[in-house]
Amino acid sequence: MLSLSAKKNSEGIELYAFSEAPKFFAAASEALSFLKNVDPMRFSRVKKFLPKMAYLKIGIDYFEASLSAFIVDDYSQSDACFFASKIVHEMTHARLHQKGLSYTDKMRARHEKLCLTEQYRFIRKAIAHTDWWTAEMKAKAIEEWTRWFENTLKSEWWEPHQIRVKRFSRLRQWLRV
Repeated sequence: MLSLSAKKNSEGIELYAFSEAPKFFAAASEALSFLKNVDPMRFSRVKKFLPKMAYLKIGIDYFEASLSAFIVDDYSQSDACFFASKIVHEMTHARLHQKGLSYTDKMRARHEKLCLTEQYRFIRKAIAHTDWWTAEMKAKAIEEWTRWFENTLKSEWWEPHQIRVKRFSRLRQWLRV
C-alpha cells in the first residue's frame, strides 16, 4: 500500500503521502524537528517505535500496528507543537503495542488515557521550552491546554460510535469534492 505513495525521509522517519505530499512532508518535518529539539527522549522513542507516518484522509488518526506507522488523517500546517504532540500520542500506542499490551475493547479507555497523558505532558514541556513567551503567556497556554486535555478525556472520542461518526464525516467531505 505505502509503495504507491510519495515518500520522503525526515529525521529518520519514513513519511508517505497519497495526496498533498509537499504540504504534508513540510508539516511533518517541522513537527519532527520541533519534537527532536524540545524532547530528545520522546523523539528517540518515536524513531524506535513509530518509524513511519502516512497521510491518508480516512477520518481518524491512529497507530497501525501491522505497518508500525502513524496513519495521519488531519494535521495543522501552522502548529508544529500540536502535530508533534499527536506524534507522541501515536508513539505511545506503538510503545504499548511493542510491550505486548493489546488494544482491546476492555483496554481501549486505559490506552487512550495513557496516550493522551503523554501527549499533554509533551505539550506542557513544549510550552515550558518556549523562551519567547512571558511567564504569564505560558501560564495561560497551560491553562488552555489543561482544559483541552480534560475535555478530550471526557469526550471518550475513541469509542467505536465516535470513530464511525468521524469517518462518516470524512466520507461526506470526499463526496462533496
